[in-house]
Amino acid sequence: MNNGNLFDYVHTILRKEKRGNIIKPDRFSHLLKVCHHEYYNQQVEKFDLSQTVHDSLRPFLVINDSATFSTGVEAIADLTSTYRNMVAAYAGTTNARFDIVTPQEWVWRLDDELTQPTAAKPIMMVDGTNINILPTSITAGYVTYLKEADNEPFFDYYIDANRDIQWMGINAAEYTLQTSEVYRDGTTSGKVVSINRELEWNDFDKMRILDLILQKLGVSLSEAEIVQYANIQQQKANTV
Repeated sequence: MNNGNLFDYVHTILRKEKRGNIIKPDRFSHLLKVCHHEYYNQQVEKFDLSQTVHDSLRPFLVINDSATFSTGVEAIADLTSTYRNMVAAYAGTTNARFDIVTPQEWVWRLDDELTQPTAAKPIMMVDGTNINILPTSITAGYVTYLKEADNEPFFDYYIDANRDIQWMGINAAEYTLQTSEVYRDGTTSGKVVSINRELEWNDFDKMRILDLILQKLGVSLSEAEIVQYANIQQQKANTV
């Protein structure tokens, strides 16, 4: 399921629900971005609640990113991707799992002789800037974390000779405009290159994002109804 499918589904549902049959592509692209972030934040809040949510956020999970600690500190900015939430971490030499603690717990652990960190039972605290660990004798490790959903989707398109909106396809796809066709930025001839960016979610989650878009357009449907509309549209596309 791609951005073009989602755009078509929105139009199909708006027509069937008698809410008009036009949503401008630029508005759709804006709603796609807004609902992508809204849904991501909803899922992150529920990350520890179920395997379903874990699976949903898998595209945003960075697994075993290497970290180098200098006197117990690694800058968040040095990670491979934009950091959001820590999930798990291991020491590089002993494979001991870090206990990820809050700033308050960090202080408590240091004050209690029974819970002070050791090489076998190290601790980690993430603040706004750094990943902090104890003991500082550990100099390397691997961290698994959720990255930010900062690869924002974008719906790119051109208008064909019949004045219909046509999805431009994957990012960097090249297309030669035909007579009377107009690219999104007003170009009317020659080759144009798509800057379309797809959602990173799986199809199940894309349907949830579609629901959020429809809600912002004043349409409230059950998940089953949305799937039914999408299936009808897909069947039409398959017969063309």
